[in-house]
Amino acid sequence: MNTEIERETSLANQSQDRFPPGGLAIVVGAKGAIGHAFLSLLGNDDDFAEVAGLSRYGEYPLDLDDEATIARAAVRLSAVGAPLRLVLDATGFLHDDDFMPEKTWSSLDPAHLTRSFAANAIGPAMVAPARGETSPHHN
Repeated sequence: MNTEIERETSLANQSQDRFPPGGLAIVVGAKGAIGHAFLSLLGNDDDFAEVAGLSRYGEYPLDLDDEATIARAAVRLSAVGAPLRLVLDATGFLHDDDFMPEKTWSSLDPAHLTRSFAANAIGPAMVAPARGETSPHHN
């Protein structure tokens, strides 16, 4: 039994191995608190040759509601020349000045749900195909 636990621990430790050195890490939503923290953390990691922060306003402008900005960011990031190692999406929408989080079934609002789904599901999904253009396996 001890051997089984040791084997599982060894497998768990292997899955936590570091990234191969020299790659590109991308943080989407780099201007938010969580994204900025990841950007700083990854920027201090010697495993990455380049760490790029994407946000609406920055070196690599990207708006998840605008496919053209996603495509432009992908093209610019492919010019970096480092193989893609990590894409971290730190974006999200819970509420804004117009919408507050729902607390009851009766407070569900189709416009809020549509906005939330677009920001939290569709936008991040649109980044996935674009990231393929910076991938070393992209044809």
